[in-house]
Amino acid sequence: MTLGYAHAQHNRDLPGHYLPPVWRHHQPILRKRSTPGTTHRFIVTPNSGYQIDSVTGCDGSLGGTTYTTGPITANCTVTASFRLATYVITATAGSGGTISPSSQTIDHRATASFTVTPYYGYQIDHRRPGGSLSRTTYTTGPITAPLCTVTASFRLKTYLITATAGSGGTISPSSQMIDHGATASFVVQPNSG
Repeated sequence: MTLGYAHAQHNRDLPGHYLPPVWRHHQPILRKRSTPGTTHRFIVTPNSGYQIDSVTGCDGSLGGTTYTTGPITANCTVTASFRLATYVITATAGSGGTISPSSQTIDHRATASFTVTPYYGYQIDHRRPGGSLSRTTYTTGPITAPLCTVTASFRLKTYLITATAGSGGTISPSSQMIDHGATASFVVQPNSG
């Protein structure tokens, strides 16, 4: 399995030619003939789900995904290493409860779990696709991209109020759905006589 690759570019139009790349320990090493004293640029590209861990050799430096060698005065080797990409998952809560932790750092294709706690009189409003909710634990699906935010939503609990009337009259309506903390009104009508 390869984890990434690199290709070289001259920083000037100087004569030279490329030798075939050599792959060792999943770390690409590109051989290039060089005119003494010139520098070379390597574009380092991780495969999907990976990120650059380090690039070393030839007294160079990495800027973004470009590795530039120092002036070449002898044989040297540039080695690029890769690791699984990591993502920061942030969590926010709407009114009516909390979610914790507020953020997590996870590897590519891993899942993250959060504790969702509704306030008294509220319940978790889980109507969104993706992930799963088990009691108060929300677990994401596998994360494959950065900038993921989990938002916990809550709604007031609702209650079914039923009404029954004994002999001698009626009560209406026979039932009502009300939110936590609300009141219900019924019309009580005695029979005539």
